[in-house]
Order: sequence, then C-alpha cells, then structure tokens
Amino acid sequence: MSETVYLRVLIPIVILAFLVFVFIKSNNKWLFDVHKKIFIENPGIASLDFFAVYHLSEPPGLFQFLSRKETGIITFKENMISFLGYKSQFTPVRLCFPLQGFETAWVGKTFGFGRTHWFVFKQGDERHYFSAETGKLFPKNEKESKEIFEKISRANVKS
Repeated sequence: MSETVYLRVLIPIVILAFLVFVFIKSNNKWLFDVHKKIFIENPGIASLDFFAVYHLSEPPGLFQFLSRKETGIITFKENMISFLGYKSQFTPVRLCFPLQGFETAWVGKTFGFGRTHWFVFKQGDERHYFSAETGKLFPKNEKESKEIFEKISRANVKS
C-alpha cells in the first residue's frame, strides 16, 4: 500500500523536475542563439561596450518571468545607446536612444519578493524597461543591472 503512495507522489515530482530542466535548457539555448545572431549580423559590436539585457515595453508585473520579454544587448556608440534584440520567433527589435534625449531611472525590484532588478529609459511618453540578463530562470541581478544603469547614467551626463 505504501509503495503505491510513494509512486503517486514521486512520479509527478520527477515529471515536474524534468519539465523544469527542459525549460531551463531551452531558455539558455535561446539566449545563446540570440547573442550569436546579433554578433553575426553586427560584427563591429564586439569592439564596443555592450551588456546582455532583457527589455520590456511595459512595467514589469507580478508574473514578470512569464511576460513576453525581448532579449538582446545594449551598446554604446558615439552619442547613441542602442538595443539590438529579438522577440520570440527571432522577430528583430531595434531601439536607439540619443544620449541627450532621454532620462534614466532606477526601478529596482518591482515586488518585495521579486529577484529581478530593473531600470527604465524615459523618452517623452515612452518607457522602456531593462534588466541585466544572467541566463538564470529567477535571476538575482541587482549588481549587474545597477552596473549597466550607472554606466548609462554616466554616459548620459557626459553628453
């Protein structure tokens, strides 16, 4: 009797663990493929300052890990900050921000129990949210996101 109870509990746990493993592996492969595609299409990027990031065009919500994020890189070139990335199905996303025409603000965590830290570019009525990409499913990325935010803020002040 007790063996069947163990099997009823153990089998769903093993299946769930396997599905989580497959999801994490496919997510990491997606990130690798996106970065590879960006560097192949833009060979000069490797010589610039760049950071791997996630992008959202709306404020991150409670279930931000389920929201549709674009992934890509932020680069600094001349008087411009660019985001080169992709949505799912390799739909390209290209955003450019002149250093003089936008504001940056630190958002931090959007929920008390969240681990992802965000910063925002404000340009008129538009808002673009960015977070450092760590390749982890539930990243604790305060240090990485803060580093990108501070570098962008310094570049914005210098212009």
